[in-house]
Amino acid sequence: MPPLLPNLAKEFRDATGQNSKGIYLDSKLTWCKHVENITNKATKTLAMCRSTIGRNWGLKPKEWGLREHQKKWRTRKKKSDCRQTKMMLPSIRNKAWNFIQNWTRRDVMYITQILTGHACVNKHLKEMGFADTKACEHCNDPIESIEHILGDCPKYNQIRVNIFGNNIILAKHFWELNLRDLVKFFKKTKRFSYFE
Repeated sequence: MPPLLPNLAKEFRDATGQNSKGIYLDSKLTWCKHVENITNKATKTLAMCRSTIGRNWGLKPKEWGLREHQKKWRTRKKKSDCRQTKMMLPSIRNKAWNFIQNWTRRDVMYITQILTGHACVNKHLKEMGFADTKACEHCNDPIESIEHILGDCPKYNQIRVNIFGNNIILAKHFWELNLRDLVKFFKKTKRFSYFE
């Protein structure tokens, strides 16, 4: 080895073998020591992360996105935001789309009105300026809504019993109802007969 090379190596590194830039070199100026040190650091860091986080760790974008979407769905700013839809579909992880994607247009129209509350019921018609009152014309309940018709309007008790097995359905149980049965119920009530 020429005399200049060992002198350069000596000047390049301190007593630990590391130079001022954090690079490790041996007496032959090879990178082996440097690569070994970096690999050891990475292995130790990975082991610490794994022991802290557990076996299954790492970002799962789909799960994170669904969790964030559900959080925003539950905590919408206005109380009136999607109230009807949240009552019918409290979780964004529902299978509604799987059920309705092969339905007829008419049935999709029915289920959309039922799930959103955007239907020809006095509550919605009054909000749009097409009705004088929100009250139910059959039982004088102060608000005629999808919730009222589906849940407890006495005019539809028998239909409710025939389809759902009960004459009153609480709003907190709407999400448990079969979507096909919901459409069947509203078809029997003839509430949307103007589309027939």
